[in-house]
Amino acid sequence: MTGKARNLRLDVLRGVAIVLVLCSHTVVWGDNAGWARHLAKGLQMGGWTGVDLFFVLSGFLIGGLLFKEIDRSGTLDVRRFLTRRAFKIWPAYFVFLAYAIGRSEHHAPTAWAGIRPLLPNLIHLQNYLGTSGPTPYAHTWSLAVEEHFYLALPILLLALCRWHKVSWIPAATLVIGIACLTMRLQNWGKPYEAITHYMPTHLRADSLMFGVLLAYVYHLRPAALAFVPRVRLILVIVGVVLVAPMFSRWLNDPWAFTVGYTTTYLGMGCILIACVDAEAGLLGRVLGGPVGRVLAFIGFYSYSIYLWHWAAREKVLQYLHSAEAHGAGAYFLMTAADIAIATAFGVISAKLVEQPFLALRDRIFPSRTPAGPVQKTAGTPLPPQPEDSDASDRLPVAMELG
Repeated sequence: MTGKARNLRLDVLRGVAIVLVLCSHTVVWGDNAGWARHLAKGLQMGGWTGVDLFFVLSGFLIGGLLFKEIDRSGTLDVRRFLTRRAFKIWPAYFVFLAYAIGRSEHHAPTAWAGIRPLLPNLIHLQNYLGTSGPTPYAHTWSLAVEEHFYLALPILLLALCRWHKVSWIPAATLVIGIACLTMRLQNWGKPYEAITHYMPTHLRADSLMFGVLLAYVYHLRPAALAFVPRVRLILVIVGVVLVAPMFSRWLNDPWAFTVGYTTTYLGMGCILIACVDAEAGLLGRVLGGPVGRVLAFIGFYSYSIYLWHWAAREKVLQYLHSAEAHGAGAYFLMTAADIAIATAFGVISAKLVEQPFLALRDRIFPSRTPAGPVQKTAGTPLPPQPEDSDASDRLPVAMELG
């Protein structure tokens, strides 16, 4: 990347998020996992919650970047922000999309039949016009959600800056949360389809906006979080309790795709706030320990891992997987192989595509964000920033349970 400091605790959360999603794609079906069947089936049901952890993280990091610019200059350069986002997301995405088009052409009866399903991806509308099936490119629906949010959020914040109403962020978050939940409730009783119940931006934007709210409080109202060091473990427990029900029901459960999305991102937000500055105590030791370091490594490459995880499985696991594989040993072996292979693909992609373009971006459009803690207008220093400028906020894009 750039050599600037990173918040490794956020990388750990990225790693947790992508491992959850990879485990939801278990090669050995949960009922065939022997004594591990309850664990396997639970991860198949609830691994999609990694999606909301990614969304909350994205809102927190993007919101933090924008609030720091507002604090520094009193306004936003929306065009510059979107250009830097494009350098971050698009090169790796379009390389992957080129692969997906080539693969589709190869497997389709005609070239047009192969290309046509991917046309919405070219304009980031695949979460409305794409497919909800388990294909090597269906998971890109979440990239469309974030692209839409990256466009809408700076425009909203720019308007609030000009009206001198940045303090309206909590109210805006509440309005968006109620609106999204109301629209999800309207799907109650309708036959479940991922393209209508799971993927649309207007049903999922509240989780991103909740991350923005956390960033607003963290950066501009730090006194409101003074209690966090005393209750970190309690926050983690509350977060786990809010998310845990999703590991006992499938996504087509009406409660899951309505209220469940809300409780999930609220729980993930509790976990994020508990972890972001956790350096001491039990939580700090866990996040900084051997398991935490492995997860942080995976989290560092999570965007590229996300892009290629279906293709990695298709190209490699087909040589390892047996339709007759049963038992806990087969389950753990195949799941570990899946994570290792996807990580290898992600590291290669990041080093060949993602990181060179980020270096180019930082030469052409260097970050304007100060390296140290930003000072509030009143002169009160903000707490240490979760990332040192946007040079290190490689945002993993959420992904679908396939």
